[in-house]
Parts: sequence; C-alpha cells; structure tokens
Amino acid sequence: MDEAALLETKRRIEAGDSEARLALASHYDRTGDPGEARRVLEQGVTDDDVRAMTALGQMFLVRPGMPVADGIRLIIEAAQKGEAEAAHQVAVFAAAGA
Repeated sequence: MDEAALLETKRRIEAGDSEARLALASHYDRTGDPGEARRVLEQGVTDDDVRAMTALGQMFLVRPGMPVADGIRLIIEAAQKGEAEAAHQVAVFAAAGA
C-alpha cells in the first residue's frame, strides 16, 4: 500500500468504514508491524466496530503471548452485538466444549 492509499484508507476509517480498518490492520500485519495492526483494531474496539472486535479477538487467540481470555471475551461481545463471523466462532467454541 503506497502513501496515497494509506492516507485514503485512514480517511475512510475516520468516516466509519470498517472494511478499511480491517484492510489497514491487515496491511500492517503483512508488512511486519503487528503492534500497529493491533493498535488499529484496538481503536476499532473503542469505536464499537464489531468487525474489528472480532478480528482483534481472533488475533488474541492465535498469536503466542496474547491474552486468550480477552480474545474470547471480544468475540463473544461481538457476537452478542450481531456480528456474524463472531457468532460462528462462538458456535465453534460451544461445539468444542469451550
């Protein structure tokens, strides 16, 4: 993502575009900056973006050293707010006996 695309993505995030937030977090993750990816998703949680909540919860579940219990809590909260991917993940938790 070049500088112009980064600026446009950040502008879209400020306008409430959840897809742009996920794209930016993914960009930072792919380019070796997982801390910035986490920060972008955490801001989404602060903004009550349920897709960012789900993505951050998933990050916490799969990355070593992350707060797994917080990941589960975020995914459950996103599911309770109607986020479909989070609801699917909660069903997987239930099927696994978690």
